Order: sequence, then structure tokens, then C-alpha cells
Amino acid sequence: MRISRPAAVSPPPSRPLRTAGSAQWTGFYRLEYGLWHGQSARQLSPIANALAADARGLRAAWPSMQIDLLDMGLRTHEIPENALQFQLTGHDDYGSGTTLATTGANIAGTRELLTVLGPLLAPRYTGLPAVYRWLDRLQTLIGQAKGPNGAWLSVSALSLSQRQQIDAAAGQALEELAPIATITEPRRT
Repeated sequence: MRISRPAAVSPPPSRPLRTAGSAQWTGFYRLEYGLWHGQSARQLSPIANALAADARGLRAAWPSMQIDLLDMGLRTHEIPENALQFQLTGHDDYGSGTTLATTGANIAGTRELLTVLGPLLAPRYTGLPAVYRWLDRLQTLIGQAKGPNGAWLSVSALSLSQRQQIDAAAGQALEELAPIATITEPRRT
């Protein structure tokens, strides 16, 4: 089985936003929306149960999934690129205000791919230390974006300075990650 995207776990709603009553809108974002918009446990139980079943299915299928090497190189850039586009803009915040936590998880996923690709990248990419520096910087800035009670701040609650610093670190990390897809592309020579 090839993996492209765990769409069943977190399918993005189409724009305009699907209504909460739509059977077509499922997954994590739908559950988040319902939890933060006053829907009852009775309304959300089928959505939560379906999400749990989808997650179990993904976990069971994962060992037999194949990921192309080229896809791994691309994903090292695409994961934080999607975080910048959807989490750091607040686009994918359906009420919980936790897109910064999701961005932190995306950084962890990017680091995991860099670990796997490390033996290939280390001798071929002199910019690799800069990748780690900027991911560290981004992780630090995101980790500081919490309220006095330790809860994540929503992107909309960040100060202008915080937003600018996070966006700049994300942009520079993406710049440093950009060559990896080409470097990891299989060569015939």
C-alpha cells in the first residue's frame, strides 16, 4: 500500500466551510470544530468513534505502507510548508487554538525524516547544520507561545512581534530545507 495522506484521519473541509451537520465533513478537524462550538457528546460520539477507527486502521496498515525515497525528500519541506500555510496562519484552527502545538508536531516529523535521510544528506548537503539551527529556532519560538497557565496561545493571540519572529524562522527553515528534495532524488550516474 502506498501512502499519500491520511485523509480519513483529518480531511480538510472544502471551502466554503462544510456545515457541522454535513456527513461529508469528518475527522479530527470536524471533531475539533464540534468540541469548541458547543456540540454535545451525543452529536460528537459518532465522529469521535469514526476518527478512532480510522486512526486504528492507519496504525494497522502503516507497517506495510511504502514511501518512495523521493517522497521522503519532498516531505521534509512539505511538512513545515503546510504548517506555515495552514497552522501558522490559523487557517486550520477550528476552535481549540492549538495550531502551534500541531506545528511543533510537524517540526518533530520533519526531524524524523531528516534522521532517516541523514546518512544520505550528511556528505552531500553542507547546509544541513543550518536546517537544524532554524528548526531549533522555530521550535523555541513556538514553545514560548504559551499563556501563564501553560496552555497554547492561538495564532490570533500572538503579538505582532511573536508572529513576525515565528514566520521568519519558518521561512528560513523552509529555505534551508528546499534543496533536500533534489539532493535525495535518485540519480542514474
